[in-house]
Amino acid sequence: MMKSIDYFIRAIEKDPAYALAYAGLADAYAILPNYSQTAWNESYPRARAAILKALELDDNVAEAHIALANLKLWNDWAQGAEEEFKRGIALSPSYATGHHWYSIYLSAMGRPQEAIEEMTKAQEFDPFSLIIDTELGLPYLYAHQYDQAIAHFQKAIEMDPSFAFAHFALAEAYD
Repeated sequence: MMKSIDYFIRAIEKDPAYALAYAGLADAYAILPNYSQTAWNESYPRARAAILKALELDDNVAEAHIALANLKLWNDWAQGAEEEFKRGIALSPSYATGHHWYSIYLSAMGRPQEAIEEMTKAQEFDPFSLIIDTELGLPYLYAHQYDQAIAHFQKAIEMDPSFAFAHFALAEAYD
């Protein structure tokens, strides 16, 4: 994750008007605490600043709207997140991460069937993504459809037996 942050910063140094690089930087900062010891209160302001810069440069960058929606989901009690997800997906209907993160939002809002539909779209656009394959099982898990959840978790484990998150999710389904 730190390497991607370094590359995005280099891209911005080469082209300070490259809105997509700011959106990528925002995503990296937003998920950095999930993959490191970085505190959320350290990475969140950086993610937010990068998103705002991306949108200032180009309000039609789908990835920036998805990044903003993700931050709103986790930091603003989801206020305005759905509108940003929809805007980002409308700008780039085949952006797998947009469908992936929108699915997480829908699960958090207690809308499991819609969450399954969105995660299925994400998988169609990125069929080899371990995280998407694993997280496709989560709406089924939350809806107590354990057999379907287990099938998705096992598929991800078959793709990469060392993918720890899939093992964790599978254990949760058996619990």
